[in-house]
Amino acid sequence: MRGEPGSRLLMAGSVPAGEVSGLGAADHLAVMGSPIAHSLSPVIHRAAYAELGLPWQYSAEQREAHELEDFLQTRGPEWRGFSLTMPLKEEAHRLARVLDPVATESGVVNTLLRLSGDAGWAGFNTDVAGLAAAIQDARLDATSTIVLGSGATAVSAVLAARKLGARHVEVVARNIDAISDLVARFAETTEPGAAEALHVSGTPLAHADLLTADLVAHPDPRVGAPTLVISTLPGPRARA
Repeated sequence: MRGEPGSRLLMAGSVPAGEVSGLGAADHLAVMGSPIAHSLSPVIHRAAYAELGLPWQYSAEQREAHELEDFLQTRGPEWRGFSLTMPLKEEAHRLARVLDPVATESGVVNTLLRLSGDAGWAGFNTDVAGLAAAIQDARLDATSTIVLGSGATAVSAVLAARKLGARHVEVVARNIDAISDLVARFAETTEPGAAEALHVSGTPLAHADLLTADLVAHPDPRVGAPTLVISTLPGPRARA
């Protein structure tokens, strides 16, 4: 577990050589979360396995955060890895024996990979790179980004915007304490190699109707009219 003796950092986003349990014909992988019935991950992964001629299995497992540790401990060697969604990403971070640098900074793990033997699980955050790639491929401008939501995926959205050179990120959510935590963690942080620190502020969702005018008139030159909105809200909440 993180913070315990023996915990290590996965440098350059990779597991130390020789420590990953090899993939074989009987391997089983899954997406876990709650709710999970809506997830398209099984369809996507199975299609990829079929295209690649891989006889792997991929399922959906409904689990709450308090169930994750026991579930992982009781998986046999045929279980090689998991995709994690809400509400498991912070708990997966706590349980991972080793972490990649993005998972370490974000406190969020969306992928667990079994280490060899009984060494436990390696934790990765691939959300940041995935979000950044999707935004970049769509040729969207992240200069002044609004992030809707304040959960684990919102953390990755803030870091993805920073990775793409955002000057300002505005977190808009219902949970004021969670907004404050995100601002405290990431305000004035700098992407490696960047010359300018990121400005982060927050707005309660109830006041979002005033947001655009407030940003345009903001005294900090890094803050301006929104160029991008990233919604991290689950389906029903996002529609509302």
